[in-house]
Amino acid sequence: MGINLQIVKSYFIKTNKRARRKKTLFSILVQFSLFITLISLLPYFFFAQVDKVIGRRRTSSGKEEYLVHWKNYDPLYSTWEPVENLLPCLHTVTEFMAKSFPMPGDYIRD
Repeated sequence: MGINLQIVKSYFIKTNKRARRKKTLFSILVQFSLFITLISLLPYFFFAQVDKVIGRRRTSSGKEEYLVHWKNYDPLYSTWEPVENLLPCLHTVTEFMAKSFPMPGDYIRD
C-alpha cells in the first residue's frame, strides 16, 4: 500500500491557497481598520482644538466673540472667534459663561 503522491500534493496546494486567501483577507481587514483609525485621527492633526475660552467681547456690529486658548499652543496665539466657529465645542463657551457670570445661588466647583 503506497501513498499516492499526487493526492498529497494536490491537498497541500489547496490548503496553501486557502491559507493565502485567509491571510490576504486578514491583511485587508487590518489595513482597513488602520485606515479608519487614521481617518478618525485626522482632526487631531490638522485642526486646532479648543482648550478653554478665556474672554468675551461684543464687536461694533453687535456680534459676540470669544477669546479662545488653543490646546498645545502658547497663550500668545489665542484668537477672538465668533460663536458660529465654536459650535462643535459649545460646552467650553457654556463653562466660561457659568464661571464668569454665575447665576445667583449656583454653586460652582473648581
